[in-house]
Amino acid sequence: MARSEDEHLQSDAYLAKLAAQAEAAARVEQEAVRLRSTIEAAGFPLTSINDIVTTYPRLPLGLSAVLMELLPSVSELGNLDMLVRSLGASHSSIDPTPLISLFEETGSDAIRLTIANTFAESRPRLAAAWILKSLQEPRYGRSREMLHLAAARTSAPADVNPVLVAMLKEMPGHAAMGLAESGTAEEIPALQAAAQELKGWRRTEIERAIKKIVKRHRAHEGPA
Repeated sequence: MARSEDEHLQSDAYLAKLAAQAEAAARVEQEAVRLRSTIEAAGFPLTSINDIVTTYPRLPLGLSAVLMELLPSVSELGNLDMLVRSLGASHSSIDPTPLISLFEETGSDAIRLTIANTFAESRPRLAAAWILKSLQEPRYGRSREMLHLAAARTSAPADVNPVLVAMLKEMPGHAAMGLAESGTAEEIPALQAAAQELKGWRRTEIERAIKKIVKRHRAHEGPA
C-alpha cells in the first residue's frame, strides 16, 4: 500500500531527528576524546572523562588545574557537567576563579546547580565570600540551592548563619541543610518557627537540623 504524503513527511521528520541525534552524539564524543587526550598529555592517564573521579578519588592539584583550564573550551553541556562534577573531588585550596566565572556567565541553570554542588563538596576557601554573596542574589534562582551547604562549609558561622536564617523564608529545606552544619543554639528558634509552617521534606530537613545542632551543642557543653 502506497504511503500518504503525511506519512512520508512524518517518516522524513523522524529520520531527520535520528540524524540530528547521531550528529549531536558524535560532537559530544569527539569533544570528550579531545578532553581526555589533553588530560593524558598533562600526565594523568584516563580511560574516559566519565572516569575521572573513579580513577582519581582525590584529584591531584595538577589535575584540578588542568580541568579548570579546560572549562572555557568545552561547548557540549554533558561534557562540561562531567568536568565540573569531577572538580568536586578537588582540594579546598584550589583557585575557584574559573568555576565562578562559569557560574556567572553560563546560560544553563543545570550547570549552575552542578557548580554549586561542586563547591559544597570541595569547600574552596578562596570562594567563601563569593558563595555567601551569590547565595543572596535572587537572579540565580533555584540554582543557588546547594550554595547554602557550600556557604556553611566555607564561611564562619557568625557570617553565614544570619544569611541562612534569612533564607529559611525562600528556600527552607536547603537553608536548613546549611544550618545543620553551621548552626548554633541561637538559630534553633528560627528553625522551630519555620517548621511550624511546613510539611514534607522541608520540615524533615529542619527537624534534622535542629537535632544536629542540639547534639553538637551538648557535645560542646560536655557532661553536666
